[in-house]
Amino acid sequence: MKNKAKIITVTSMKGGVGKTTVSMMVADILSKSKSTLLIDLDLYGGNLAFSLGIKPKKTIYNMCDDLEHQKFESSTPYIYYVRENLSFIPAPIDMRFASKINTKILNQALDLLMYSYDYIVIDTNNTLSPINMLLFDKSFKIIDIVGDDAYNLETNKSFISITKNMKVDNLVILINKSYRNIKDNFDVYAIKTVLKKLDYTLSNNLYLKNYNELVMNEKIINFGEIYTGDSKKEYDSFSKNIFNLVEEEDYEQ
Repeated sequence: MKNKAKIITVTSMKGGVGKTTVSMMVADILSKSKSTLLIDLDLYGGNLAFSLGIKPKKTIYNMCDDLEHQKFESSTPYIYYVRENLSFIPAPIDMRFASKINTKILNQALDLLMYSYDYIVIDTNNTLSPINMLLFDKSFKIIDIVGDDAYNLETNKSFISITKNMKVDNLVILINKSYRNIKDNFDVYAIKTVLKKLDYTLSNNLYLKNYNELVMNEKIINFGEIYTGDSKKEYDSFSKNIFNLVEEEDYEQ
């Protein structure tokens, strides 16, 4: 029997810090070697479908709704092919349906999907909702994306404290300096001092000034082909870090 997929949940406690882009990066990296499913569970504002150039007819809402009403036959109608080894399930087209997805049914949906992939990368919103708590519980790793401004650091300092209180030991802190083209607000040492934890940094060298053009031309998912020179070396280093992160010993679910 195929092993269950490792779930990598990408979250943040503040919007606008490049969470969705990092989700795509991680899925891009993992799909280079193993079957990967990217799921948009930023239920009220997910835009991964737009970023990938996909116009969905069915979404994670439809999958959960069909499961709940015993109309589910296979996961195929809800899954969209991106490229070899990389598939995608979008967030609800109409955000009014987001509140109709309950944790019990979503848990069933994830359990079904976990036997078809090696990795499942999930993009979430910036809340501690019941759905996110479910995802955190099912995740092999939780990657928390943090911006380098004072508000981001303070919000995530509180989040890290909460996860410690919950005895969460699989939280990964990633400082993202690549989501805007401005001078650093805080250096790495200062950030580490505030958060007491820091695992990875995406530097300003990975900022994509033509990001919108890449999205409009449906080319944003192939990050390894976008970066050149020193930026490519830095992206390759990040890729190795991600592989090392997910190839740790298996976990009990």
